[in-house]
Amino acid sequence: VALRSFPPAVESTASVGSGEAVAHANAIERVAYVAALADVKTSKTMVFVMWDDKSAMMSAHRMSGGDAAPGHSEQLWGIPEHGAPVSLGMLPPGKIVHMKVHGMNAYVRLAVSVEPPGGSPSASGPSGPVVCSGRLMTTA
Repeated sequence: VALRSFPPAVESTASVGSGEAVAHANAIERVAYVAALADVKTSKTMVFVMWDDKSAMMSAHRMSGGDAAPGHSEQLWGIPEHGAPVSLGMLPPGKIVHMKVHGMNAYVRLAVSVEPPGGSPSASGPSGPVVCSGRLMTTA
């Protein structure tokens, strides 16, 4: 597996649930964790996630596909080895999303589900279908 650096990007961001949306040029300083979230049907990479343990900034890059269908939203989930999924925030429309996420090392996988506007009404995890998922890996 080869990692290539992504140049800092300034993208508009929206409020993203429990994550705090941030837009600035140096969102990711040192990549500590990465995940390639693949479509559950086609295995095509849909979202690439990077996380900086120094700043607790996460960057989610949409690689292909589109945004959620009208009347729906996409929610990012951290999946621990044991226990229920934890919402990391909403993925607003757009190519790149930056947000603060603390404790990324608590998860072994990440997933994206399609939810009603505003996110899953269930505190125990996704209420809609999971459309992509992937293993969270350390870069160290």
